[in-house]
Amino acid sequence: MNSFDAALIGAGGFARNHMSILERLQDEQALRTVAVADPNIAAIAPSANWKYQPGLRLYESLQKLLAEEECDLISIATPPFLHFDMVEAVLRHPRAFVYLEKPPVPLYTQLEGLLKNPASERVAVGFQFLESHLIQDVKRRLLAGEIGEIRAIRASAATPRADSYYQRSGWAGRLALGANAVFDGPASNGLAHLVHLIMFFGGADETAFALPDTITGRFLRARPIEAYDFAYLEGRLQQGPAFELAVCHCSEEHHPWIVRIEGTKGEIVFDQRSLESFNPAELLYQSYRGLLRVMTRESPRPRTRLQDCAGYLQAVCGAFAVSQGVTTMDARDIREAGEGTGRIYSVEKAARLVRAIAEGRESRAERWFEVPPSVNAASAARQENLLSQAGFIAPVR
Repeated sequence: MNSFDAALIGAGGFARNHMSILERLQDEQALRTVAVADPNIAAIAPSANWKYQPGLRLYESLQKLLAEEECDLISIATPPFLHFDMVEAVLRHPRAFVYLEKPPVPLYTQLEGLLKNPASERVAVGFQFLESHLIQDVKRRLLAGEIGEIRAIRASAATPRADSYYQRSGWAGRLALGANAVFDGPASNGLAHLVHLIMFFGGADETAFALPDTITGRFLRARPIEAYDFAYLEGRLQQGPAFELAVCHCSEEHHPWIVRIEGTKGEIVFDQRSLESFNPAELLYQSYRGLLRVMTRESPRPRTRLQDCAGYLQAVCGAFAVSQGVTTMDARDIREAGEGTGRIYSVEKAARLVRAIAEGRESRAERWFEVPPSVNAASAARQENLLSQAGFIAPVR
């Protein structure tokens, strides 16, 4: 086995899951984790209980780590608003591959900037759902014509998020922090996998991802935050199929994510509960394994490269531009459930729309908001100062 030197950027939050996978890979002698960087490393390290902690070199910043280390693999598991600058810095490293936790960057224009660097081919993006055997099997069935020509791909989910979720960090529920775009919310962070899956299933071959041709949407908030907790996207892929997505955190009910693919000869429907292989830790492990196969030249590419995220970012950024910011929902539709840090802002209208898509019903009857006319997705996604022009706090309407 090849043994590569690896470093982890980020030590708290979801980065703990990445460290567990790196430790497993070190057990298998596939790599050796040599360094960890985090601004709070002095506070985190003493109680981290890392398996190989005695051999780890600790840094307070990525810049200090890059100045001292020659790594083969650098894993970035930090808040998404930090990704752009960090990937740019690592790509100046002469040889390092990058495992970048999803979402890759908040804005489509940032993705375009990274893709100008030829070294961006060394980046794998952690949309781990694609490691599922079921999802890969669905793609093969679609390409084999099992349901005929694809007419529409629809997805929905409601994942309740309480006060504790938004209090866990300074960037949760934000559109921006200073000059940094954050764009936190279900479609652009927590449930971004679903948008990416729509583009994957619309792709022309086993590894391809579709691009949206047209897009519209609405971004709404029930909770008093800067960002949004409900998103609705509707559009058409360049290959022709329509797509639709409704996702929210403003629901007392939990509705597992579901994808419905409608064709001229039938449909394929699957959800989170039907994925026998839906073990998040195992999917993350397989995602790392995929990048290691690229590094050893056993595989030509990871499941998701940076350029494969273009469809996802065109869709969410384009829809946000059309939505003209975030609209606050009518207070009469919002109900508070739970107490203390367990409080949830719940909107039954949002849950009904999620259920309508999940059940294959016409969603228009459940849409209590107007949807703007569709526009070209790529052009809308390139709007300058997307988040600031849209306005952080839009008027109620």
